[in-house]
Amino acid sequence: MNIEKATQEVIDRNQHPKLAAAAIQQHGGLTEDNFKYPSDYMSCEAGVHGFIYFNETSEFYDKNKNLIVSMVEDYEEEMGEELDIPCYLKWETQHKNHVAWLVWEVLAYEIHSYAHEMNYAE
Repeated sequence: MNIEKATQEVIDRNQHPKLAAAAIQQHGGLTEDNFKYPSDYMSCEAGVHGFIYFNETSEFYDKNKNLIVSMVEDYEEEMGEELDIPCYLKWETQHKNHVAWLVWEVLAYEIHSYAHEMNYAE
C-alpha cells in the first residue's frame, strides 16, 4: 500500500479537502494502521492522536474555524436540518473540542469506507 497515494485519494474524495488535509496533519499523518484497522480510529472518545487534549482541539478549531463552519453548513443543508452541536456558552473550549471531534469522525468514516473499498482493511 502506498500511504501517500491513499492519503491523497482520501483528501481528493473529500467534500472539504482543505479541512481533511488539516485534520490529517493534526493527527500526525495517516499510517498503514489507519487503513488496515480503520474502526480503531473512528471515535475520538477512544483517543485519537492530535484530538485528545483540549489545547489540541482548541488550536485545531481556531486554525480551521471558517472551513469547519463551511463543513457544518454543508452537512446541515444536505440533511435539511441543523446538526445537534452543543454550544457551551460558558465553556467555549468544550464546544471547540466537540466540533473538532466531529471533523475527525466524519473524516474517519471516509477513511473507513475507502479502506474497505480498496480492500486494505482487515
